[in-house]
Amino acid sequence: MSINELNNIALVGMDWSNKLREIDVDMHLWNKICQWHGDEEKALKWVQLQIKLISNRHPERTGLSQIISSIAFVEMANPDHRVQHSVQFPVTSTHEEHAQSNFGAGAAGT
Repeated sequence: MSINELNNIALVGMDWSNKLREIDVDMHLWNKICQWHGDEEKALKWVQLQIKLISNRHPERTGLSQIISSIAFVEMANPDHRVQHSVQFPVTSTHEEHAQSNFGAGAAGT
């Protein structure tokens, strides 16, 4: 990571063909991405995944940077997108019982 004179941070990841690709992300957006994902390491892994997935369609650095920034905005604007770390089941039932009760409720509704 490096910061340039335009207050952008340069992030590097492997593209779809396993070549190193660099993108620019606004420093304020980078801080928001880090907050959204919980820490810098998770945020960097997310950016690197986006580079891998999208670089085939956007070979230019600026286009790739803009697309990844747009995806970050959309993800952060959607409150239901955040990954749930765990689902808590009542202690009185097992996971299988909970799944079976959900199956029965779905079948009864049809």
